[in-house]
Amino acid sequence: MRKIVSIILSVILVFSLSACSGESKKTASKLDIKGVFYTNAEASEDGMTDCYVVFDYNSNGKNFELAKETGEVTLAFENNSYEATENKKSTYYHNSETFDEYLFDPIERYMGYQYAVNEQKTIPGSDKADRLFVHFRVNPNDFGDKGSVTLDFIGEKAKFKISDAKEIKTVDEIMNVEADYDSAYQVASFKYRADKAYLEACFITRVAAFFGEDFSGMSKTILNIFNESAAWGVSVSELAGQGFSVVDGIYFDKSLNYDLSPLKLSVVKEAHPDIASLIDKLVTDTTLLGGQIINEESVADDVEATINSIIETYMQICDYFALEMAN
Repeated sequence: MRKIVSIILSVILVFSLSACSGESKKTASKLDIKGVFYTNAEASEDGMTDCYVVFDYNSNGKNFELAKETGEVTLAFENNSYEATENKKSTYYHNSETFDEYLFDPIERYMGYQYAVNEQKTIPGSDKADRLFVHFRVNPNDFGDKGSVTLDFIGEKAKFKISDAKEIKTVDEIMNVEADYDSAYQVASFKYRADKAYLEACFITRVAAFFGEDFSGMSKTILNIFNESAAWGVSVSELAGQGFSVVDGIYFDKSLNYDLSPLKLSVVKEAHPDIASLIDKLVTDTTLLGGQIINEESVADDVEATINSIIETYMQICDYFALEMAN
């Protein structure tokens, strides 16, 4: 009799565990919210605030499509629910040229986070979670609520404590989701500055015939691209007002911000030791170019050689980061 009862209990236990296991698989979310951030609404004319949600999506190794429409990504508070913002295309000017750029492209390019709404993009399957982000315009009063906020990304849901949401001064601060914010910001800043060095070098080859030897303004900008002694940092995510920022005669198409840390090349090289020598070479050549273009004794062939070296090194650095992103 005891043996029969024991067998019956064992069977019941097995079915109970199976049921629990099935239930956990059913309710487990593929989303893991890493951070919710919002800006100060006082500067906004409509009284709404910018809200950024950074989250990981676990595809379990399968390809997945990003949301095709903004309505497929929502953020629900206790009293209000919001749809994601469209990744709008904007136009800005740099060195007398027109560039088209989608609003959140800099975050994707320099921080490595994919925007959650993109009707044409499929993300390859990976064993590790993909880091995504999404932007909303929300009522700042919602952050005074207690409880949690719910993110819905194409049917997958996850919650986050409202009390853990953080106010930020610059969008770059969403990188606080990383284990080492300073390292993440410095690497992102370096990527932007490398782009800047490359564009300035290419621009010189096109304008020399028109502007002769008057490169004093451009020289000052170039010499400050990798300046570690500056009192400001560069916001990699925020376009400057009117297309450029000017600080002490230095022109950048991104916002120069005193709340952000100045460049620390040692931090970048520590994070990516495999390209430390390439970083040094790009910085050295960029500084050299800044001096060459205002030196009346500079030889044209030498300037061209420096420009070609900058372009070659820049391409090698881009290849490295592209491979890193792919892996």
